[in-house]
Amino acid sequence: MAAARLTLRRLPSHVRTLCACVLILAWLRCAFAVSDTDLKAAYLANFAALVSWPASAFDGPQAPIVIGVAGDDSVADQIERRLGNRRAKGRPILVRRVSVNDGGAMRECHVLYVANIDRGRLDLVLREVQGAPVLTVSDADNFVRRGGIIAFEMQDATVRFTANNRSAMNSGIMLGSDVLRLAREVIR
Repeated sequence: MAAARLTLRRLPSHVRTLCACVLILAWLRCAFAVSDTDLKAAYLANFAALVSWPASAFDGPQAPIVIGVAGDDSVADQIERRLGNRRAKGRPILVRRVSVNDGGAMRECHVLYVANIDRGRLDLVLREVQGAPVLTVSDADNFVRRGGIIAFEMQDATVRFTANNRSAMNSGIMLGSDVLRLAREVIR
């Protein structure tokens, strides 16, 4: 047990905090039947804190981190309730609904969560934001293999994720080492 404590103490505080959040989220899910969407909202907030965007992606130092939700209004409502007053990197988090038909609005997001849309429209979304500094996240099948950056997956009744670091770099985004370390799989 002492060896485990020493190992945990050697980790940077932000890594310990993220690990604690993941464990707490898993415990809360079991204890209070937290929904998948609630867990995904927490992950989105953590991604916002652990990803780096180019300075040009923001209108100024106080500009919010915009998390756009495309595809399912009920999911957008739930994420907005969960993240309404949160902050990441000293910036407020602003949750915005975006239409999959509005490429300009999607490119204005820092994080774009694509929920419950068909494959054809998903491919359209990925084409629209390709090369823009937008962290794309979805739970669609083969999302990261099709060019998305982070894909949620259910594994043993737990939300996990896969990361596509190549797509992130092509978009001018840098995934934090904590994101890469916690990912179930990383495509390089």
